[in-house]
Amino acid sequence: MHKINLSVLVPVYGVEKYIERFARSLFNQSMTNNVEFVFIDDCSVDNSIPNLEKVINEYPQLKQQIRIERLPKNMGLLGARLAGLKMAKGEYIICNDSDDWVEPTMLEDMYKTAKSGNFDIVISDFFFNVGNDQKVSIQNPDTSDGKTCMYNTLLGKVHGSWCNKLFKRELITDSNFIEPALGMNMMEDIMVTAQLMFHAKKIGYINKGYYHYCRNSSSVSEALSEKSLKSIIYAYNLIERFYKEKNITEDRAIDALQKYRISTLSEIALKGNNYKLINFSDYKYLKPHILKHPYLGISYRLALWFKVNKLNLLLEMLIFARKTLRKKGA
Repeated sequence: MHKINLSVLVPVYGVEKYIERFARSLFNQSMTNNVEFVFIDDCSVDNSIPNLEKVINEYPQLKQQIRIERLPKNMGLLGARLAGLKMAKGEYIICNDSDDWVEPTMLEDMYKTAKSGNFDIVISDFFFNVGNDQKVSIQNPDTSDGKTCMYNTLLGKVHGSWCNKLFKRELITDSNFIEPALGMNMMEDIMVTAQLMFHAKKIGYINKGYYHYCRNSSSVSEALSEKSLKSIIYAYNLIERFYKEKNITEDRAIDALQKYRISTLSEIALKGNNYKLINFSDYKYLKPHILKHPYLGISYRLALWFKVNKLNLLLEMLIFARKTLRKKGA
């Protein structure tokens, strides 16, 4: 390929059960000309790479466009994605996860939209698949400008994932964004996405789902590890640091940051009640705003409300009720 219009970045680690499904959905795209497919092998120790190579052999016409880049050491999903950004050569970049799958016109539709409007970022809706259930996640980006889109992402109106977004490579290389520390495993996407949105001049939106974000029902946990909870805390701190560095002080921006603070705290309150990572009494000032959060589920709002008000018995009852309902629905 002389010109690469689009780079598809795919971290690979421990996905031997899913990589074939994903790879076929990618190689059967309606747009494959001038596309490079970069699989970042994060030192996977199972059969992920052999299974991938088997599928690649089924598409000899694409072999020259496919690269498997092995990292020198395991860097985790975030590290593999950041490494992939440095490997990409395309005008635009999209990063997908190898345990998911995509609709056949995703690349073509998103790339054509990007070119038609000279957009720095293109956002689409996506599907959330849990077991046999599938729901479409409608995004509400308000693409009037990048800053507004960033604030809406912090508010929760737009999902922070990279997987349903196409980025102009120049935006990534020129933004000089704060790179998150390696090892983060929760909210790692939004830490970069929000910064890139802030720097974007034009953002496009497609009101159609292409990406299938897949999780087994057993993997959707009501509890998080200490590492995940620390990642959530780190994510907020990084965004707050970004605000300070860019001197972001307008009212709507501060409101978005506050609601993002509520979202992160509610996640910790509901799914990390067994850990003592933060002092919720420090956040009493948020009490008038918690239950009014417009984009946060009622269980999350109640969990934080109970935690801030030291109503621990009610919080335990809420957590128990959610576990019980989930078991009945299984």
